[in-house]
Amino acid sequence: MNRNVCRCAIGILLVGSALPLSAHHTISTVYDTTRHATIQGVVEDVEWKLPHSFIHLNVVDANGGAGAWQIETEAPYVIRRRNAALLDAIKAGDRIAVDVCLSKDGQPHGWLHQLTTSEGMTFEVNAGGC
Repeated sequence: MNRNVCRCAIGILLVGSALPLSAHHTISTVYDTTRHATIQGVVEDVEWKLPHSFIHLNVVDANGGAGAWQIETEAPYVIRRRNAALLDAIKAGDRIAVDVCLSKDGQPHGWLHQLTTSEGMTFEVNAGGC
C-alpha cells in the first residue's frame, strides 16, 4: 500500500512539474520576428504579471480611427534584470511609442522590442530584437 501511494505521489509530481514547460512557447509561434512596426499611443493599462506582461495602448491610425493595441512583453522579474526603471516609467495616461514584432494573425498586438516615453527615455527590452 505504501509503495503504491509513493508511486502515485511521484507520478503526480512529475506530471505537474512538466505542465508549465509544455505551456511555454517561443515568441516566433505567435509573432513574426521579421515584421516590425512602431506604434504610438496612450497607455490605457499596464499589467506586470507572470508569465508575460501586457501594455494596453489606445492608438489613432492614419485615417483618424481609434483602436486598441495589446503589447506583450517579458515578466517583471526579467525586465527588472534588464532595465528595472521601465517598471516605474509608464502608467495609464502616458503617451509612448513602442517598436514591436507584429502578430502573425494580423490582430492589433505585438511583442515589445523597444519602448520610448514622451520624455524621450528609451528602454530596450529585447536586446537581440524580437
